[in-house]
Amino acid sequence: MAESKLSESKDDELDAKGGRGAKDDEPLMDRVRKFCMSQGFEREFEDFAAKHCELFIPAIDRPKDGEHDLEFHNIYREYLSTFEGRIESFVKCAGGTAEEFSRDARECLENSPPDDLNRFFVEALLATTEYEIFLMLMVDEARKHRDLGAEREGPSHK
Repeated sequence: MAESKLSESKDDELDAKGGRGAKDDEPLMDRVRKFCMSQGFEREFEDFAAKHCELFIPAIDRPKDGEHDLEFHNIYREYLSTFEGRIESFVKCAGGTAEEFSRDARECLENSPPDDLNRFFVEALLATTEYEIFLMLMVDEARKHRDLGAEREGPSHK
């Protein structure tokens, strides 16, 4: 696990310094957006979802306004901690601070036109920090996982 964290930190530093598509002279928001849209970051979410999706299978057929298991909220907190930590680590490696990124995000939301790429990114990032959006994403992943298992078992098991 410690090796994984060290590897993530080195990857963040490489990305922040322009090693994988980011340029040193790019604004912080552009760099963070590219980092969050990178295959590596997306793979981390996919790995996180795969690790936890079986727990969400019972929620697939529940009414949307039904009660949720307490464990869902615990996983949601782990998700927030994990991905907020990754973004903060990247921002730090890029020479910025969490406060600077928050300020840039606020300015982007207040001043950018509706079709601005960074504005869309900030809006999407904020949406994924809401519990209901997280739950929807995890239930979708659980559904994919369940359906993939049914396909492997064959048509008579669906």
